[in-house]
Order: sequence, then C-alpha cells, then structure tokens
Amino acid sequence: MNILHINTQAGGGAGIAAKRIMKALEKKGHHSDMLVLFGNNDPENHIYNFWGVKHNAIQYMKMAYHPVINRINTFGRKFKPEMFSRPRSLIDITSHDLYKKADIIHLHWVAHFLDYPSFFKKNNKPVVWTLHDQNPFTGGCHYSFECNNFLQNCNNCPQLVGAFNQNFSVSNINKKSQALKNFHKLHIVTPSNWLLELSRKSTVFKKILHTRIRHCLDPKEFFPENKSQARKQFNIPDDSIVLSFVSQNIEKEYKGFGLLINALKKIYADNIVLLAIGEQLTDTINSDIIIINTGFIDNTEILRKAYSASNLFVNPSLSESFSLTTAEAQMCGTPVLVFPVTAVQELVDHGINGIKTNKPDSDSLFQSIQLFIDNKFYFDCDKITNLARQNYSENSTANNYIKIYEELLKK
Repeated sequence: MNILHINTQAGGGAGIAAKRIMKALEKKGHHSDMLVLFGNNDPENHIYNFWGVKHNAIQYMKMAYHPVINRINTFGRKFKPEMFSRPRSLIDITSHDLYKKADIIHLHWVAHFLDYPSFFKKNNKPVVWTLHDQNPFTGGCHYSFECNNFLQNCNNCPQLVGAFNQNFSVSNINKKSQALKNFHKLHIVTPSNWLLELSRKSTVFKKILHTRIRHCLDPKEFFPENKSQARKQFNIPDDSIVLSFVSQNIEKEYKGFGLLINALKKIYADNIVLLAIGEQLTDTINSDIIIINTGFIDNTEILRKAYSASNLFVNPSLSESFSLTTAEAQMCGTPVLVFPVTAVQELVDHGINGIKTNKPDSDSLFQSIQLFIDNKFYFDCDKITNLARQNYSENSTANNYIKIYEELLKK
C-alpha cells in the first residue's frame, strides 16, 4: 500500500505525530510519503515540499494569497488566543506526482494547504483524515473552548467579536459542508474520545464514519534514563524537586503557563526547579522559583533527558486534542499532572500514572503540586512506562490504520 500523508508543515505537534504514524506503518511494510507546504525536502525520511527545493515569486504569492484574505476578514478581532483559518488555498494537491502515485490520501493538519472545494471535487482516492484540532469541522477556530456553534452554522462566533467580517465563520463552515456533500470515501480519525465526540456531532462531519486511534511513540526513543545523570544535562542538583512544562509556544494563554507560575508562588518548598521547555520567555517572571528555560528542544535524546530529570511533568493546558508531551513524559516513567478537561484527562489514570486536579484553575494546581511535594502520592515509574507502552503502541496504531485503509479501498 502506498500512503501519502499531507500536513501543512514538517514540524509542530501534528507533523511529529504524522511522522510517527508513518514510521509505524513502514514497520508493517507499507510505504508512506509526506507532502508539506512548509519545510525542507528530506527524501531520506520521505518528506517532500510541495514546490520542491526552491520557490519562485508566483509560488510565494499562491501560498500567501488566502492567508492574507484570512487576515483581512479577521482584522480587529478581540479574541486572539489561537489561529483562525479559512478552508481555501490556491494549492492544487491533486496535481502533485506523489498524489498521483498514492493509493490512500491521509490528511493531517492542513490549514492554508488544502482547498476544500477543489480538492474534494477533483479527488477520487480514499481519504483518511486524522484530526489534530477542531479546525476541520469549525468555521475557522482551531479550538472552540466554550462555544458549540459548530454543531450548527457557526453563527455569532465569539472569536470574531470586533472583526472586520463577523460572518466569516458562517461562510467558512458552509464551504466545508458543501465541499464534502458528495464525497463518500472519507474516514475521520481522532486521537481522543473528546475530539471524536465533538467531530461526529459537528454539522460538517456528522454523517461520516469516525474511529479513535491514539498517537504512537517509539519505545526506543522515549524511555526512562537515570535521573541523576539526566539532570547533569541541565545543571540541576540531585536534591531538587523538578517540575517540567513543555509548549511549543510557552506564552499561549490557554497552555496554562501563567496558571502554573501563579500556583508555584504559593508552594511551600525551597528546592523547586521548573524546567520550562519551549519558546524563550520574553518577560522576566517575578518569582523566587528557579526557572530553567531551555528554549525549544528538537533533539529527542535531550527531550528524553528532560522528562527523565523531572519528578513531575505538569500540563496545565485548558484545551488539548491529545497531548504528545504527556505521552512522552509517561513513556519516560514520569507522572503527569493535568486539568480534568478536554482530551488530556483521558491519558491520566489518577494515582496510577499521574494526577488530575479537582478544577482547571491555579488554586487546584497549587493544591495538587503541594500534595505531590508532601509525598501524598506514590508512583511506580516502571508501571507508568509499561502502561504508556501499551497505550501508545506503534503496532496497535499501525494495525488500526491499516484496517481502515483496507476497508476504504474496498469501496
């Protein structure tokens, strides 16, 4: 089977998850390529930029046109925690040689890359679509938070208050529904039950078959290392209590870094170290806590050491479709602290491989961290790792996808 994975960029959470799925499928003997709009050609790992090695002015204009239209329509909006994307693009994915050779088209995070109207009109190949956020079935937002307007027509979008075009979401969701109206070779996959339930209730995907398949990790890449040795990588003393936090954009409000800092200011302990991994902090944090800000880590070995160096991984995100970082930490035998919200809560069995706070707020975060510091929880790191290897198995993930591919090819 020849599978073409399509993702807007080679990096980011969706790109990483897609590459891991590709790797799992390769181990089962199925060839995979990935087509990206942003990212360098990497033939050794079967990753190809849509335009090839070099871009010309016309190609840059094609990539920029609809994002500019998007910015014009959303200009002035007051709600800016996350992207807002329209379902249009000047890129014709069906014209690419890799598309023509593929048996299965596997879509991932495709904002600004996939043109819904033309793609689903031209394409006659089976499509599996792994969702990495809510955008494919909303009027433009990537996380709807408290809003459920995507269940109907996305009218009165709270994320477009003050925007130049406050009906932009209605137009977008109508385009998506219309594009999919007569396309029947589609199977939606979500990495969590939370995202699955939202997607199959949505007006865009409510008539389409859904399956939940968790993302996978390679146990040869993520495993526990000696804690003392791992701490030397970051110059952390052995007697420290290390809490870690990871986010590609550490200052996105909904990722909860601010809530974590407020919680840590109340902690009764002198030897706390916060290992903050992600984009460099732009502001000085007024706190007595020792904060080691590593910046973004794209080296798996160093990231594994960061998880292994930690006593507790804290993920205070208010909205997640899965949470690769939570899964990675667990593979390294580190318990994870999460809020009882969205998909991330599905990855934590309270008291077994992590902790769930009572509420998604700073006070509950403080209370749970303090209980952990006061040794009110006992975690078996080997048990956490073994459970993670079962939950995020490459073999299981690949087999589940292959089953869907084979069913679609029979249609």
